[in-house]
Amino acid sequence: MSEAENLIRKKYDELCTKRDAVNARVTPLRKRLDAANEAVCKAQAEATRLAEEIQAIRGGQSWIDLKCEIGLLAKALSGRQKPPE
Repeated sequence: MSEAENLIRKKYDELCTKRDAVNARVTPLRKRLDAANEAVCKAQAEATRLAEEIQAIRGGQSWIDLKCEIGLLAKALSGRQKPPE
């Protein structure tokens, strides 16, 4: 091997050693991050399930219609609008 190749090999080995040291420090954090991300996914799935259950109980569009009618009647009772026919 030439002197230039030896210098390149030495630099390569130094950089690989630094990389490996950083990866060794990061490994426990990566495991914790993976666990946290898994917990987030489970929590999001639970939140979606609960939101769908709430929507099913409320009845979708009928819930929106109910709230609109309540709003119209509230305005009529306050004198801000004529009652609906």
